[in-house]
Amino acid sequence: MEEKNVKPAVVVWNVDTQRDFMETSGKLYVPGSEAIIHNINMLLHDAFQKGSEGFKVKVFGSADEHTFKTPGFPDSVEFKDWPVHCVAGTPGQKHMPGTAHMTNVGVISWMKDYTPGEFSALSAKRQVILTKDSTDILNPAFEKQVWNFHRLMKTVPPGSTFIVTGIVTEICVKHEVDALADWVANNGGRVILVTDAVKEFDQDKMRVAMAEMRARKVMFANTNEALSVIKWVSKNEQAATVKNR
Repeated sequence: MEEKNVKPAVVVWNVDTQRDFMETSGKLYVPGSEAIIHNINMLLHDAFQKGSEGFKVKVFGSADEHTFKTPGFPDSVEFKDWPVHCVAGTPGQKHMPGTAHMTNVGVISWMKDYTPGEFSALSAKRQVILTKDSTDILNPAFEKQVWNFHRLMKTVPPGSTFIVTGIVTEICVKHEVDALADWVANNGGRVILVTDAVKEFDQDKMRVAMAEMRARKVMFANTNEALSVIKWVSKNEQAATVKNR
């Protein structure tokens, strides 16, 4: 059994807040996404602060890491449907300012193999980012990223609360909310989508995705309500209830 060296009561789960998506000059810019950066930064800053004070608050999440003319790897299959974006090692693959910890971040890449000790050290960082090469982090065609997700989730105790932010609401965010909802169904806890800290490409598809999330008992909150969850945990070491709307 892997050592559980991270035991958060709340996990802020941040999805794909990368320059190619959120800068107007990005390769796959999500229109209007710059409007949610402030809210995401507030949530992450508060989570980083509470975590540094020893409270059970952690920041996990994901980031695209695609291959294009990358030695030893075929070009990403995503580029059959989307413009080339978030290629490993390029400026566009980097996180937006404030959405990645300056010094204490563990990046777990789907492109690498890790010993148990290496994985444990990375997963103990203040922020942990799982990279992926597909919109669905649990796409079975990508065994390493699926394995990394499940391995990281073993560090989370039953009953934890997940606060989800990022982009794109009806694509990668939806897939990761589904993955977290599956975990909650087996382990207890709750998933909270922060509605003013996510952004969509297509409003109609977003509405469908959010209806499906609601059917899975995902809760919706705004940034202030999500901050109150983190504040409550820092005072009480337990998850607060957010009224489902």
